[in-house]
Amino acid sequence: MRIGQWAHFGMGGASKVIEVLSKGLQEISKGLEVIIFYNKVSLPISPNLSRFAHYKNFKLVKIENFQDLNNFNLDVLNTHRGGRDAWAFSNFDSLNYNFKIVETNFHGVYTSKKNITVYPSNTMIQNKKIPFPHTVIYNPTFSPKTEENLRNEIPKLKDKFVYGRIGRSDKGVFSRINLQAYKNIENESTAFLYVAPCMDAIREAENLKIKNIIFLPPTIDEERISKIYNTFDVFCHSNPFGETFGNTVAEAMIHSKPVVSHIGQTKWPQAQLELLGDCSELFITKDILDNYSNMMKKLMADKKYYSSVSTYLKNRAQLFQYHYIAKQYLNVYEELL
Repeated sequence: MRIGQWAHFGMGGASKVIEVLSKGLQEISKGLEVIIFYNKVSLPISPNLSRFAHYKNFKLVKIENFQDLNNFNLDVLNTHRGGRDAWAFSNFDSLNYNFKIVETNFHGVYTSKKNITVYPSNTMIQNKKIPFPHTVIYNPTFSPKTEENLRNEIPKLKDKFVYGRIGRSDKGVFSRINLQAYKNIENESTAFLYVAPCMDAIREAENLKIKNIIFLPPTIDEERISKIYNTFDVFCHSNPFGETFGNTVAEAMIHSKPVVSHIGQTKWPQAQLELLGDCSELFITKDILDNYSNMMKKLMADKKYYSSVSTYLKNRAQLFQYHYIAKQYLNVYEELL
């Protein structure tokens, strides 16, 4: 089978999902050929944070005209779209193709061209009438790349209970809640490791006079990302909107880390709750700041509870493990042919 993956190479969650899925497909099936297609808008502004080099083991093809995709004898093309993305797909939806199209849709806009849509969570489509073939497959998540952490590299963290955040350096998704909650419980035994801060996050930490905080720049180095998660004792998720899946939540879980999260805008999916499964108490919905702080404190103080949450979330995260997810995508491809 010959599969095309339409890729973009930035830092965002969708870009990472394409990479993880492509590698998962390549690793689970020797008889599967995966070709990576892209165009000029697939490349990020910052070359230092481009995933392009991560595809060195794939055939990469730059496409100027989407009609040219018909020249590669594809069985399936997998697109990754949120909708409202004509700037990236120009006339893609108006053309005819000699292959099937599987669309991974992470924002729920319905107007794009596909034979079937894959949504990354049940939360995204609950109580909606979807007028075309669709299914739910969770986003693929790499298994831990290493057991090492950053505590020797950053001596200030060596003997601390480390709360942490990692995500996009994007003012649009910045939330103060995790920093404010941490300030409520900060003491000499704790630290906060904040990866990829926007300027608002740095200013907020300064305004709150947080003492034990370390900021690290964004990275797409998967081994370093694994070390970062291994450094956290608790992952402090905070998004003003919510999640259609929650890649960083899944990554923390697969690294055996308890997660604290909170409700965002009610009109936006809150799929992080779905990921947490039976540990729904980690998803704070009322008196958010106080209860978020209390959960952070409980996870530090109650070792038995910490261990049970850590074990449960690690086991549940196997639902997102990238080989397991790649097999589900492969089943979708095969059913279309």
